[in-house]
Amino acid sequence: MSRLITLLLLTLCAAAHAGERLLSTTQGDEIPLTVHAAEGDRLIVWLSSEFGSTPRRSALAEMLASQGTEVWTTDLHSAWFLPVGRYSLNRVDPAAISAIIDAAVTESGKQVYLMAEGRSVALALRGVRHWQLDTDDTSALAGLLAFSPKLFVRTPQGGDAAEYLPIVTASNLPVYILQPQESAAFWRIGRDMRELEKGGSPVFLQHLPGVSDGFHARAEFSDAEQTMTARLPGLLH
Repeated sequence: MSRLITLLLLTLCAAAHAGERLLSTTQGDEIPLTVHAAEGDRLIVWLSSEFGSTPRRSALAEMLASQGTEVWTTDLHSAWFLPVGRYSLNRVDPAAISAIIDAAVTESGKQVYLMAEGRSVALALRGVRHWQLDTDDTSALAGLLAFSPKLFVRTPQGGDAAEYLPIVTASNLPVYILQPQESAAFWRIGRDMRELEKGGSPVFLQHLPGVSDGFHARAEFSDAEQTMTARLPGLLH
């Protein structure tokens, strides 16, 4: 019961400090954004997880904002009426992600970072590529913060060879990976890094001991995951 109360309080606190807006794209789409405003000179565009938003994600965004980093969170599922699920964001047009990046860069004047989790990391890379090809000066986009990236065409089973998505070796954006050690993907992270580096991306790795995938967003979490979540704003800064 105490965890339920904590989650409700986190949700109310985040909602009290956040502003809602719709971002219209040239394709005619309207993407709901939640803006956690801050006075600092950095802005994180946090893409939806394939499993949607949660109170703990919103609370983390507000914690980052309270420490001086503005955060824009997206609701990609609502924009296209997509069901929440493992491959739910595969249909999102990278041009929409490009439009969000462009709005963050041009409207804020801040140094912009993308943040994504799981399969949304590949969507972030595709959006970045679209934006880079359509933009003369790309220096305002500083890098990608990636939780537990899933970069395969499909998850390898048993002794299957890993087939990476083409965008993985076509990216040159700096990538900072936050990888839980209690994840099956932990043992493949070295290969993931080498594939990203093929496109020219500088890749950095932060091991997160004692936690598993989605530790910062799930409704159920261990004491170690709660402790690591509290550390995340400092790690991300």
